[in-house]
Amino acid sequence: YKKGRLHDMIKNNKACKARLLHYFPIESKGSEKKKESKTKGGDPFSDWCGWHNDHSSLTGLVVGQFVDTRTGKPIECPDPEAGLYIRSRKGELFQIKLPKSKEVHANNTLLFQIGESSQIHSGGLLQATPHAVRGASAPHVSRESYAVFMQPPMDEKMDVPQGVKPEAAQSAQAAEQLPARVPTLGSRYGTENCPFTACNYAAFTAESLAAYH
Repeated sequence: YKKGRLHDMIKNNKACKARLLHYFPIESKGSEKKKESKTKGGDPFSDWCGWHNDHSSLTGLVVGQFVDTRTGKPIECPDPEAGLYIRSRKGELFQIKLPKSKEVHANNTLLFQIGESSQIHSGGLLQATPHAVRGASAPHVSRESYAVFMQPPMDEKMDVPQGVKPEAAQSAQAAEQLPARVPTLGSRYGTENCPFTACNYAAFTAESLAAYH
């Protein structure tokens, strides 16, 4: 591993992408969906945003804010199960909530999650974070957030550190723990359009977008 590669890649690249995210109220969400197990991770669970990995290097985001769409004012979410969820390397499901503290609150907190480019460039040492957003069961509740996707230059080679096999970027065990709708790294990296020996970030991006859309 070339010292400082991930840091320099993010620091020097001038093609970061930012998105202001608005999650519309789910007016028709029935109580039967609310009762579904959180561990299933199906459509009713991830109805604000489905399970996926970011294919960039690192994502920074602000804490999601809930809004009463009738007044346009921020509110405490009336549904404690709504919001951002992630899956760990072991397949464990976690809801992302800030700790109750006077020092830590939504106005002074940034969240970060690893993307698949860092997973490749670290040879699997770092793992992308599968995540989804569960909708609120209460009507007239929207969610607002802001995400910045830090990525390699489009011509950056997608290679693992010297001495590491490219297949090691995602082990079979790690692939098995992915939510059902998240495509494995092997289905997009090491392919005809994104070969281990000659794939850049532009080609990897094209493969990743095609896998989801």
